[in-house]
Amino acid sequence: MAGQGKRMTAHMVSNAIGEGFEEVSEEALQDFSKSLFNVSRYLSGDDTRLRPTWEGEDGKFNLMNTLNDYALNFVGGFIGGGIGNFKTIYNQANKIPNFSGEDGRKNAFKELVYYIREGKAKEIKTLASKLQLSDPNRSTNIVPLSIGGY
Repeated sequence: MAGQGKRMTAHMVSNAIGEGFEEVSEEALQDFSKSLFNVSRYLSGDDTRLRPTWEGEDGKFNLMNTLNDYALNFVGGFIGGGIGNFKTIYNQANKIPNFSGEDGRKNAFKELVYYIREGKAKEIKTLASKLQLSDPNRSTNIVPLSIGGY
């Protein structure tokens, strides 16, 4: 279970980083579009201009303003992407059935019967062969098993 948590955390962080880069690239594309607009207006003789991120109030290149805007976009995307992915992971985790206790054993048995009826016994057998539920050096003698009165 701990390995699954690490994978979910890594997935959530990678998605958050991806969203951060997406937001930065959107800002860069927006600035590029503004610059193309400004060039086309300049060539047509019009003085109307849009101010890209890298341009300060005085119309000159402003590195700190640019870094600040792009950093804020990255952080906003990182937070939004992480929260959005956390919600997805949380919803998926809630779909995992709980097979603990007497009711859980009955539900597990019902799930097995359902999959066998659906013709998926081979998949169950393959999965069971990969699981290590206890010490592999234990005795393999058949022991009667009672599953919830069935």
